[in-house]
Amino acid sequence: MKKALPPGFRAKGDLYVFVDECHRTQSGDLHQAMKAILPNAVFIGFTGTPLLKADKQRSIEVFGRYIHTYKFDEAVKDKVVLDLRYEARDIDQRITSQAKIDQWFEAKTSGLTNLAKAQLKKRWGTMQKC
Repeated sequence: MKKALPPGFRAKGDLYVFVDECHRTQSGDLHQAMKAILPNAVFIGFTGTPLLKADKQRSIEVFGRYIHTYKFDEAVKDKVVLDLRYEARDIDQRITSQAKIDQWFEAKTSGLTNLAKAQLKKRWGTMQKC
């Protein structure tokens, strides 16, 4: 990135860099480049999603202490967001028998016409290797 700048480039003035979704972009090369190009800037990162505990720690390491936090349960209480509902399911993804697939399909589509079933099979009934 520095090579793309004019020779002798130096950022001037008071610079404030606001980065949304900082947990996604500011823990690697992009952040290091921004800090190198704008060494005296104030960096403020916004994120709602430290995806892993390591991300949460890294955000603090990269940006310093939190200015403010607004927890998910607070947003639910304030009726700003809806509560998250999650139901874990274990989906067997190994296909062992075409007959079992057909049996499952018939059970799930028992209320549909033959035409509707054929349309479903045409659109969704393909096998692909991952």
